[in-house]
Amino acid sequence: MSRSRRIVVALFGLLGVALAVCAGLVWESFQPTVVELPDPVSDLALSSDGTSIAACGSDSAWIYTSAGGVRRSPPGRRPQRVGLAFSPDDALVVSVDYRGALEPWSARDGSPVALPPLPTHGEVRRSALSPRGDLVATLSPGVGIELWALPSGTLTRAITDPSTSWSNRYIGFSPSGNLVYEVHYGGSGMDGHVRVWSVRGGRLVSEGEAQYLDAVLDPGDLYLSRTFSGPLVLQSASGQDKWSLESVDAKIVACSRDSERLAIGGRDVELRSTANRELLRRLEVHEGSACCTALAFSADRSRLAAAFGRRIYVWRLRR
Repeated sequence: MSRSRRIVVALFGLLGVALAVCAGLVWESFQPTVVELPDPVSDLALSSDGTSIAACGSDSAWIYTSAGGVRRSPPGRRPQRVGLAFSPDDALVVSVDYRGALEPWSARDGSPVALPPLPTHGEVRRSALSPRGDLVATLSPGVGIELWALPSGTLTRAITDPSTSWSNRYIGFSPSGNLVYEVHYGGSGMDGHVRVWSVRGGRLVSEGEAQYLDAVLDPGDLYLSRTFSGPLVLQSASGQDKWSLESVDAKIVACSRDSERLAIGGRDVELRSTANRELLRRLEVHEGSACCTALAFSADRSRLAAAFGRRIYVWRLRR
């Protein structure tokens, strides 16, 4: 064999090794870490870098943290939780129920932490917890939406609402936590009137209509919703469809903090681009007929967690 041919063969050999190593790294990065808990999971949260997990059940009887394991709450009836998040410094894990009652724990060992109750005005009908874990929004008839800072519990902003009808109203935050929204469903229960405000200034950012609203994406003029027939639709506040997924096994959806990635949980988990619905990765979960019950991105989008019954799967999306 000539010297030039030996060089070509050696180069191809090195290229093959490099490709194999890269493929191995990609394959390894999408092999999930699996955590199995004693009870089914209904809510999930990840720390800023995704290295710590918090999870709880729908009955509020227990909380799981990576550092503290499972901690049981004292017996008693509790309203259902509507949010779970790490604080901005990852020191606390906070949950809130629909009446605005807080339940905080130490992220270090899962021990309960005492925080002052929110001094809300009127009867709280709905509440929401910011993905950043720094704000709680409450909705009260005759008052409107109030925003409360955590952990101090001080009122940071009030958004008055002159409406007289308070049934079928829901509130939430955008993935970044910079926006708060309210959706009011009319008599049919299908079409919802959406209003979105800036958390910092209280300015009305957008107003529009949506069916079965799942999320309001930043910067506030994009609504992710489902139609009566099932497709998942991203539309503008003016009602123009940006894209739709006609056949989607969507049980649970979650958006990354920057609103650029969408996770869809059904029998498996799909990772898609919010810009054009492109399928970026299908994360397979071999749980038989079990479906996803909770999803959460880390703030830096490096990890994604999904709950299937008693198991939590955590994927490392990037290094």
